[in-house]
Amino acid sequence: MSADWSARFPLPASSKKSEPATALQLKLLRSLPRQMARSLPTAVKTLAAARSAGLSVLSIEDPGYPKALLHDLCDPPPVLFVDGQLPSAVGNHYELLPACAVVGTRRASRFSLTFARDMGRELAKFGFVVISGLALGIDAAAHAGALEGRVAAESGGLGSEAGPGTTVAVLGGGHGHFHPQANRALATAIVQAAGAVISEWPPDTAPAPHQFLQRNRVISGLSRAVVIVEAAARSGAMNTAAHAFKQGRDLLAVPGRPGPAMAGNLSLLREKDVGVFIGLSDLYAAFKNVEPVGRVLQRLLAVELASAFGKEPARTVAAPISAGAAPLAEVVVNVLQRLGEATADQLLERLNIRQDDKPNAPPGSSKDAGSPIGIAALSAALLELELRGDVIATGNGRFHCRGTLAGAPRGLVADSG
Repeated sequence: MSADWSARFPLPASSKKSEPATALQLKLLRSLPRQMARSLPTAVKTLAAARSAGLSVLSIEDPGYPKALLHDLCDPPPVLFVDGQLPSAVGNHYELLPACAVVGTRRASRFSLTFARDMGRELAKFGFVVISGLALGIDAAAHAGALEGRVAAESGGLGSEAGPGTTVAVLGGGHGHFHPQANRALATAIVQAAGAVISEWPPDTAPAPHQFLQRNRVISGLSRAVVIVEAAARSGAMNTAAHAFKQGRDLLAVPGRPGPAMAGNLSLLREKDVGVFIGLSDLYAAFKNVEPVGRVLQRLLAVELASAFGKEPARTVAAPISAGAAPLAEVVVNVLQRLGEATADQLLERLNIRQDDKPNAPPGSSKDAGSPIGIAALSAALLELELRGDVIATGNGRFHCRGTLAGAPRGLVADSG
């Protein structure tokens, strides 16, 4: 990352590393116990008001406080006021956090709004937690898409052990001064969808411009990666990007047409440590060690690589299964029903998948079983089966059928092995 990052995308003063304490600061520290005693009655009233409003309160000492906010944040919020329930996944350590922030301008183009909504939907379908700021524009689109993705995952029986994803919104003021009012119904829907709307400010705190900049460190802090969909050169999204960089989060930007609306994105993409985001597979590097979402992204990437090289997913398997007799996904179900469960490597060995572009390879030959196109074909088949709900991926890298499939297997060929 270039050395002038901090100058180009400045953080609020509270986020900068402090100098050694001055005499005045030491004096203030010595008076802290007295000030805390004076503030205690107000704090007790604030907690009571928050709880009477249906909010839960997490202090930095509580076991349920998000561990990720303690990773590379020099000033984590001492208290979080929570409407709803923080998803359990948000409690993971930063390295294993299946959460992605999606942020951008309030005055977004129609294309960017659609892009953000589609992205939120796909993330939630695969079990991610979508983090954003509940602002108008990109934030609201990402939250709404995540709600749609959760519904799609629940109704479609998605087989990932992570279950359907959800979304968390971070406010720039207290819950009692909700802003923007236009998104209040969206906030209610988030809470009803096992998500949460959180704030570090007491409910009676009115939003202020500096608070929105301050809350951005929480948006990036709760995320393993941050994606900037559309941002001007000076914007809240660019402030979030600066926080992400300082916190060591993966940072990606959507490329766009040159001009003021996308000036922030294009500026970010000049930085060597900022990735290009076009589709979900671009998140693989950030989430490859986060199960189970990393495994899903790996399969998406394998399918895209196969497509990029002009390869169609292999449909041919070695004898005793006759070539072209059944789609590979159906053959995989048949084999899993007989084996009970298996790893991807075991399935490759069992099926002896070969490349379609080598029609003369002898039946039963295993020399192509580990080829990239063979792996891509199996990855595509397994992903299709998970989306259909026929196959479940377990945490130890194994796959098994979801119970007993209703009716006879669809178009399966007998496996005499």
